[in-house]
Amino acid sequence: MIAPPMRFPIAIVSLFLLSQCSGAPEVVPELLGDEPPTYVGRATCAGCHTSETELWEGSHHDLAMQPASAATVLGDFDDRTFDYAGVTSTFFERDGSYFVRTDGPDGELTEYEVAYTFGVEPLQQYLVPFERGRYQALSIAWDSRPTNGGGGRWFHLYPDERIDHEDPLHWTKRYQNWNFMCSSCHSTGISRVCTQMTQSRHLPWRGWSAGTRTKLPFIRDQHRASLGSYGRPRRTEELNELGLRVGHRRVDRLMHKGTVF
Repeated sequence: MIAPPMRFPIAIVSLFLLSQCSGAPEVVPELLGDEPPTYVGRATCAGCHTSETELWEGSHHDLAMQPASAATVLGDFDDRTFDYAGVTSTFFERDGSYFVRTDGPDGELTEYEVAYTFGVEPLQQYLVPFERGRYQALSIAWDSRPTNGGGGRWFHLYPDERIDHEDPLHWTKRYQNWNFMCSSCHSTGISRVCTQMTQSRHLPWRGWSAGTRTKLPFIRDQHRASLGSYGRPRRTEELNELGLRVGHRRVDRLMHKGTVF
């Protein structure tokens, strides 16, 4: 009978020899500890991964979300106006900051400061801070393509619909909420912190136990908000995040029942 190879003693000896070499990294013992892995930031990795860092810098992913400034804002904020659904929105600058005057959650014209840019090409959206740490994405975006290519203009993400402040797709509602819809894919190191005192779930139903009448309208709204791009996995995930316990097959049946494809 052949004995299995002695992997652990060999590994220990190898680590000992490495620790005796001149210039060996002093962090090797720390790697053997019980500390869970944490996000350390790209600067920590750049020293060893220089080529990857150079490729990353200036990419669409690198520039996906940036503080609003003269160096990052591509849209025309020179008192430009945009008309949509009976509302005239105005984009302007003041004291080096960027603002938009547009319809708020109550439908009234309100002034908002832009905190972040979202995207660079072929369009750029803008994030506005709200209470309790929420960020909402304006549905009016800047077409950052060259003017001779049809760009250099403000446009609405839903040009063929009339989205007013009562519509679930309005820019102040949950489907344009960065925390819920965007952060997990477009940002790194996100932590969702919710306390009993500050949580706010504004749901169009009562209680957590819900049937087809509740879930199907939600799926339809998801379909509209994503312009038909969300599939069964994403819809299932969001339903469960809201406490509406449901599996992939149930969502698939509901989509077919409601002809949502």
